[in-house]
Amino acid sequence: MNRKQLLVSLLCLFFSAITVSAYNEDYPPYKFGSEFKNHFKLQNLAGNKPIYEDINYQHKDKKSSFELVKADPEQYFGISSLVIKINNKTVLNNKYHSNVIGFYKADIDKNGFDDYIVISIDVGNGLLGFAFGKIYIFLAKPDGNYQTIYFDSVYPSEKDFIDMDKDGISEIIIGGYENIGKHAYWTYNIYEIKSYKLVNANAKFKGFPKFIWFTDKPNDKDTGHLTQEVRSKYMGKADSKIKYGELR
Repeated sequence: MNRKQLLVSLLCLFFSAITVSAYNEDYPPYKFGSEFKNHFKLQNLAGNKPIYEDINYQHKDKKSSFELVKADPEQYFGISSLVIKINNKTVLNNKYHSNVIGFYKADIDKNGFDDYIVISIDVGNGLLGFAFGKIYIFLAKPDGNYQTIYFDSVYPSEKDFIDMDKDGISEIIIGGYENIGKHAYWTYNIYEIKSYKLVNANAKFKGFPKFIWFTDKPNDKDTGHLTQEVRSKYMGKADSKIKYGELR
């Protein structure tokens, strides 16, 4: 290795060290050591690991079923091409799906019927390689149909479902990652379920929305760098990312 090659290698190592030193919290919406404990209880139907094989789940009443199927049988590492069927009706047919890491059941809107939740992540490289994913919610209706709700979120997990006001209905935290001005921020908005829709509830719960400046050291504080106008803009942006209906 000549001097030029050695210099290039050292520079690569230097910038790599800077990149990986950026701090990534376990669950940033809450202050360190005081994370909200009342997470909504979800029944895990797939175990605490990525889903590698098809899942065929039938409710105990024998009237409803839920299938997660690999659209590409040659895909061995997780379900990256996914078909979801509920009661033999296809509600999702995605050939470019990220890897499913969770499949859950719970009555999250307290209407007496079991709802289903599928959580997935993108798989990539670097600090943010596993940060981004999707949450799919299937809210059961009395007529046997489901309202499909889906949205992107950073580090999506079952922890995003919490009963903040202890009324038996789950609130949902949606995370984001935004470049605003010269800095990057983790963003957090909270929603409640009303009439089979997600309604922004930031004004109802203290601490939301939250914009955490992405730094190279531990940081759990809502930033003071942003004006209310900018914060409102990105709150609206988060609301617009929530989608409804069948996925094709």
